[in-house]
Amino acid sequence: MSGAVVVGGGPVGLVAAILLKRKGFAVTLLERDSELGGLMRSLPVINGFEFDNGTRFVPRLGDARLDADALDPRENWLEFNQLPSGSFFAGRFQEATGFLDINGLSAPVRETVEAGYFDAGGSGEDTETVDEFLRGRFGAAALDQVLAPALTKITGLAPEELSPGVASLYGLSRLVMFTPQRTRELKTDPVHDARLAFHSRDEGAPSDPSRVFRYPGRGGIGHWAQRLETIAREEGVTIRTGLAAEKVEPGASGSARLALTDGSMIEADRLVWSVPGALLLRAAGALPPGPPPRMTSGLALYHAVVDRPFATKLFYITNYDPAFASYRVTLYPNVQGMPMREGQYHLTVEVILNAHRSEAPPSAQILDELARMGVLAPGTCVLAEAITHVRQGFPLPTPGLAAQQKAHGERLAELFPDTLVLGRGQAGAFFLRDALGEVVRALA
Repeated sequence: MSGAVVVGGGPVGLVAAILLKRKGFAVTLLERDSELGGLMRSLPVINGFEFDNGTRFVPRLGDARLDADALDPRENWLEFNQLPSGSFFAGRFQEATGFLDINGLSAPVRETVEAGYFDAGGSGEDTETVDEFLRGRFGAAALDQVLAPALTKITGLAPEELSPGVASLYGLSRLVMFTPQRTRELKTDPVHDARLAFHSRDEGAPSDPSRVFRYPGRGGIGHWAQRLETIAREEGVTIRTGLAAEKVEPGASGSARLALTDGSMIEADRLVWSVPGALLLRAAGALPPGPPPRMTSGLALYHAVVDRPFATKLFYITNYDPAFASYRVTLYPNVQGMPMREGQYHLTVEVILNAHRSEAPPSAQILDELARMGVLAPGTCVLAEAITHVRQGFPLPTPGLAAQQKAHGERLAELFPDTLVLGRGQAGAFFLRDALGEVVRALA
């Protein structure tokens, strides 16, 4: 039996390990952390409640058998074709859509932005930076008054330091502008249709019935990661935690020899690398010279249990307002249709740490923001709270990142032509559903 090694124990690594085992390989999975699951783990930081590392939903895996196995027991899983989300900007809570709504701006500023929108003409293609893209798409006023502050809040960088794709990545390629009726009129023109969002998620194209999101009816998203780990163990995958590949030597016909951080060695006839490809090049002593990618500093996660139902039925809210530290708010009882306990309602607030905001704000500030946003009902009291951190940041999409990833990919293809380098953070696979789709296409 041939031996395969999977490096990385997040969802991508777990799915790869299971699929390789089902293809007849003897599989060893290596994970640097003490637990598997990556960001899909749940956090039991308050007794009896499970919190996630921010807003997380399970996509379809693309492999029918594994998809069914991972949702066992099936009766505990909820399915959604649409995730009700809202947004907050310029003091305005928009419950009907998750797109950024400029109508909270003062009348003079809003009118300037709207006038600049028509002057822009919608040309934003073939640009190198997101400021050029957005200036051509929405106009200078929209960039200066709306989009640049929102992007700097999220990434810590100015728009001229970011690539055009960041607009779509953070939901800023369309805006809510004008009145609902005026928007409907404008969207009959394809040029405007590509730039404007309806004022309500119920308008426009229906949700894609093939796109399914799942969440446990009870508990957190970590139940899915735990189930994947259980399947891997039942299939006979050897799982070794607390270990990373310190050195990797490529061999013939796709084989590799790995020196681990505990001093041991492991041979792989087949290697699957589900963590950033730059780490494989570094372990092989072949990382090209050049600056490291610009990174966020991770996430600060504020978890709380409150004593009243939330003032909204939304699943989550994205806060684009640069005056607020909170970025995304997840309201678990709204997703699951009931509180975990009667009279107790839990939520998580994500704060992105970066050059713009490097430290977690105090919990009192986050609670005040939730009240000002309109998420918490008046008189709500906090019953319990905790703050956790995701220390690992993610690469920011700068103009140089795509070129660097391409150069890394070419070097990896030379050194490890038969090694699968998969996972989030690789070119074209920022979202988990895309990364899992790549794994299934490669190994199913």
